[in-house]
Amino acid sequence: MSGHLRSHRGLRAKRTTRGVARTFVAVLGMAAVLATASPASAGVTVIGAGSTWSQVAIRQWQYDVAKFGLSINYQGGGSTAGRQLFIAHQVDFAVSELPFLSDELKRNTRPFAYLPIVAGGTSLMYNIVIGGHRVTNLHLDSTTMTAIFTGGITMWNDPRLVRLNPYLKSYAKQITPVVRSDGSGTSWQLSSYMRYMQHSVWAAFCAKNGIPDQPVQFWPPFGNSVGQNGSDGVANYVANPATGPGAIGYVEYAYALERGFPVTYVRNRSGHFVYPTSDNDATALKHATFNSDNTQNLVGVYQCPELSCYPISSYSYMIAPTSTASPFTAEKGTVLGKFILYFACTGQQWASRLGYSPLPPNLVLNDFGVVRRIPGAPAPPALKDCDNPTITGHSKGPAPPPPGGGTQGQNTGTSTGNTHTTSGDPTGVGTGTDTGTFGSTPSPIGVVLSAEELHARQSAVRQAVGGVRSGSRGPLGFIAFDIAILILAPVALRSTFRRRKLRSV
Repeated sequence: MSGHLRSHRGLRAKRTTRGVARTFVAVLGMAAVLATASPASAGVTVIGAGSTWSQVAIRQWQYDVAKFGLSINYQGGGSTAGRQLFIAHQVDFAVSELPFLSDELKRNTRPFAYLPIVAGGTSLMYNIVIGGHRVTNLHLDSTTMTAIFTGGITMWNDPRLVRLNPYLKSYAKQITPVVRSDGSGTSWQLSSYMRYMQHSVWAAFCAKNGIPDQPVQFWPPFGNSVGQNGSDGVANYVANPATGPGAIGYVEYAYALERGFPVTYVRNRSGHFVYPTSDNDATALKHATFNSDNTQNLVGVYQCPELSCYPISSYSYMIAPTSTASPFTAEKGTVLGKFILYFACTGQQWASRLGYSPLPPNLVLNDFGVVRRIPGAPAPPALKDCDNPTITGHSKGPAPPPPGGGTQGQNTGTSTGNTHTTSGDPTGVGTGTDTGTFGSTPSPIGVVLSAEELHARQSAVRQAVGGVRSGSRGPLGFIAFDIAILILAPVALRSTFRRRKLRSV
């Protein structure tokens, strides 16, 4: 073998060794942050409650961190219940799609910080079967969806829907709008979008129901609507063969994915009808702006100009304690801090597969900043050592594609990947537009739980999280070491084998 070739292979072997070393350091660093626990925090369970919009992702992360001996117990009783339980010192943290309302802030005595936990799109899951074939590319714009969820459109063959979806002309079935019966951040997000985009319609709906002209946590019952508890309840009703035909409800896209059901394409400002894929959500959320307290302003998202942006995208927030006010302790802070570092980094690798959109680097840094304020939490790693796909470019498999048009689901337009363009006027019939302009925006007040409703929801969540027991756990340092060895040993062995082979040539 020539000296040049031997030198080239030797150089490649050295580069491989250096790459292995860098990977080893990064993996050990993150493993150490997660797995090295003080004796006092080893048997601690951190309890949270709130958003069902985020619960699919949180369930995955709970399972993941349990392998490191971290115990997180989360109950998705709805964003409103989560915030109320945090105020009442009944949980360690809450997750919500909307911040505390003004009356809640007055009652809260616990120091806290908001931090983004996961991003995604609020989607409209539906169940339409025509001629034995499931429709998979229903198209709606802000005019038609607002009319459906305020009682202005009650039949699937309504001319306004047929104009966007010609195949619905033969589907003379009553629409069953499925809304949340509990206090819901998902209700707040969807009604915020509708209120901004179709304000006159939304204001009339509020006036008819005797409620303030604001987004709602509790959707007022109307017409043929059906209320269901939690995102699971909405998704299960729509997917149920007995109750679902003709139904449409709003959930995080992950819930439709879990059940193998389609969600609607939504018209954005450019006139394209877009699916809530991870990339499309991320494109829209580039236009989100943030207030000084980390709360989000989504006006730019609703009016996103790109062809592929999904306009009903948003972030969900963890409400994290920043002091040791009961029931939170520094030992719990160690566990919670590690959990946050996990979901901000490695946990985001699951986002696309689960139907969410991973947090971008600027929001990861935001999360790191909050971790530094949590008593007992470990120091965050360097951003370059955060295994988030928006930082590293790697994820747990590809995002699920939107479904192709079914036999009865074809419209008169053409499909371009994750977007559809329909022929003719894409705005539908009606007075609303997708420009979302109206007068000044009043301050939010929302709908407040009655004392009886609050007690019932708090009791339900307390019962669910009560009696949590921590199981015995082995030394966490050994777990981290074992994980590093399992991941890196095959790489190191391949590198050693190459070097030996080179020496034998």
